[in-house]
Amino acid sequence: MTPEQGNPTPKEATPAQSVTFYELTYRFFKSDQFAAYKPNTQTQYRQDLARFLRSAPSGGEIDIPTAISVLQELGRQNTNAKNVKARYAIKAAIAWGTKQNIVDEESIDLINQVVVPSSDERKPTIPLTKIELQNLFIAASGNVRDRALITTIVITQPTSEELESLKKEDVYKNSEGQTLIKIGDEEIIVPEGIAPFIQDYTETLKQSHALFPRTQGKDKTIAMTRAGVHIILNKYKREANLPSLSHMVLVRTGQEFFSNIRKKHVHRLSHRTKSAYTPQIPLP
Repeated sequence: MTPEQGNPTPKEATPAQSVTFYELTYRFFKSDQFAAYKPNTQTQYRQDLARFLRSAPSGGEIDIPTAISVLQELGRQNTNAKNVKARYAIKAAIAWGTKQNIVDEESIDLINQVVVPSSDERKPTIPLTKIELQNLFIAASGNVRDRALITTIVITQPTSEELESLKKEDVYKNSEGQTLIKIGDEEIIVPEGIAPFIQDYTETLKQSHALFPRTQGKDKTIAMTRAGVHIILNKYKREANLPSLSHMVLVRTGQEFFSNIRKKHVHRLSHRTKSAYTPQIPLP
């Protein structure tokens, strides 16, 4: 029986790595992050996770590393392509679990090492260096929207679905004057030195617009697609003479340079905001 078929609500568990994969799936389905996904993504993730739970030992009542090992073995055998493809949904659930401190962060490294069919293998994503990041901001300095887009991805490290779901009202200031970006049930403080990159841009938008709306098509209030983001980043890859630039490259760059800042500044909406400071990266 899967979490959507009526099993009792799992007991609360707060220490990292103390939940079973079934419990993680149940909570993930109930999360704000899952609710923010597009309907098609929600449907696909539900199907993938439910299918994997049905094939997993004990109906998924296993620890997270064991669940990853099961998926890894399916990848080696390549006997069930649909279960192998579930790694995207599993990775999303585990990433959410680490943010909630119910899954150990090492599980992210484990899921990234899952063996998949060779036709679907990916090269490691290499983050930008400090100099490359500076050059990227310099190249985008003449376009308020593009600079805000790059800043948002680097600081918040969102998934593509989270980026698309952002609205203008998800960027605001708290009582202490700090700029916040709300993603799901979390607020992320934008370091003071680059907060104007976001604030200046949001002032150009109308209320209830997507934070980064598409520039073509009849409805320019809805979010630009992944393809739109790719086109923008590909432009700056050439202008800044970068070896590689994509959504994931910016996420990895943010994890490389801003991970400690993000851990300190991310907090649940019910908690008091902590003090922010500017990262030691000389941005223009």
